[in-house]
Amino acid sequence: SWSFTCVNSKHNFDALLKEIDREPDTLRLPSQNNHPAKQYLDLGYVPLHHALRQGDKTISWYHSPLSTGQSQDKLTDTVAIADQLMRYDPNTGMFDVSYAMAWQLGRMLTLQNQSLAVEIFNWKRSKAQDLHQIKQQVLHLPFQGTTETNGDIPTAIANWFQDLELLKNVPFNYLVPDARLLPPESLRFFWVDSYWVDCLQDGAFSVGRVTKEDLQLDVIRSLPRSKTQSDKTITGFLLNSEVVSGWPGLEIEGYVNPVTGIDFVAPENKLTILRRDLLSDNILLCFFAGEVKTLDLSIKGSSVNCGVDPIKKGTKITKGLRQLDGKQTTGNIEVPFRNQDLRVIDIKEMTNRLKQGLKSTSQFTSAQFAATMIEGSPKVRFVARG
Repeated sequence: SWSFTCVNSKHNFDALLKEIDREPDTLRLPSQNNHPAKQYLDLGYVPLHHALRQGDKTISWYHSPLSTGQSQDKLTDTVAIADQLMRYDPNTGMFDVSYAMAWQLGRMLTLQNQSLAVEIFNWKRSKAQDLHQIKQQVLHLPFQGTTETNGDIPTAIANWFQDLELLKNVPFNYLVPDARLLPPESLRFFWVDSYWVDCLQDGAFSVGRVTKEDLQLDVIRSLPRSKTQSDKTITGFLLNSEVVSGWPGLEIEGYVNPVTGIDFVAPENKLTILRRDLLSDNILLCFFAGEVKTLDLSIKGSSVNCGVDPIKKGTKITKGLRQLDGKQTTGNIEVPFRNQDLRVIDIKEMTNRLKQGLKSTSQFTSAQFAATMIEGSPKVRFVARG
């Protein structure tokens, strides 16, 4: 038996993705001829209201960890308070609070997870005791503070910091602070800002960091990092589209080489997906290990449908010819319509044209008709502009 569903041609898989908004290609706002703000907006910053500690109110710059480019900064030392990570631009008179917010967020997320916060505190206290004993044992030698103390990190703590490495549990408004950065039916590529992640993790690791001695001990204790992804290049994309909710089995492939058209991409250039999450019904987040330059989105490989050749505006609608064994033959036929406006195909005339095109001398069966009309899973390719 067969069942048919008619939808607007603009709401099929191919049409939705081919009309996707990619202007700009990354998460940033247009400068709109505002030259003083352009250098910040081009880097993905947005202006946000900022309440200062003294009660004053101002506007400060903030950018998310989903950056427009690769960060070269590294957090080389532990931080006592978030204010140490604030930056001030005397030319504009505005603060950059991005990394201070990341540090404070890491701290708040960890404190919110009470059982984990207690486990981190107890683990750090036990390590402090171990270090104190070592100092007592080597009083005749200068203590260098190089003892490895991370060999027995509890699993829960290690998993928490690995999740933070991939920005799991980070609220959406920290990732996309302005709705205009990711409008409906849009695709945006990004780099994960490793310095932002460092600040987030150091904030999480600051639990129990109260005195100067605690700060010094945290310098000795190395941060519990993911051994596989720490300081590695991580890129990805955000997709806000009906495609996400309409085709839940969406297949994703990312490649390191820029490819155009339908050119073949060697499997060895395929990137590993580190994280793939639905942030809402229509928003998909995906991380790759490496710099993604080519992105292929397709329907599940097991999905098949009947259809015609790709339709180009202003040209006749055609259908390629295929033998019963699946081999494509040269040439095609023009698709006949019973009603051109409603796009209803004349099946009987279509059958006659297929039979003539395939030069079939035997009876043209429903199997041959199906073999010719069937189409594989559509695939749409995007190339990052860099």
